[in-house]
Amino acid sequence: MNDTFLQILNVGKAIGEVLLEKSQSVLTDGLSELEKIKAEQGENMRQLINEVEEKVNQKKSSSQPNQITISDPEKDTQVILDELRAEIASLRAELKNYR
Repeated sequence: MNDTFLQILNVGKAIGEVLLEKSQSVLTDGLSELEKIKAEQGENMRQLINEVEEKVNQKKSSSQPNQITISDPEKDTQVILDELRAEIASLRAELKNYR
């Protein structure tokens, strides 16, 4: 009886050790993957920033002056602000999807 009890304890201990090793391996692999994804996201963000900067520089160097034109001068200022806010929200949603 005492021998069976010790054998059960040894099996339980072995199971615990194996599970601990497996969980450490899974955790290490998971963290490694997260770091890789984080690095890729950072690189994608840098590329996006570079592309935006290039576009800005192209616009600056173009011969057309930067002008904001309002198609309907009778349009209410609040309507213009609402349209601009809607456009900003749309751009934020696209940026969020890109991330």
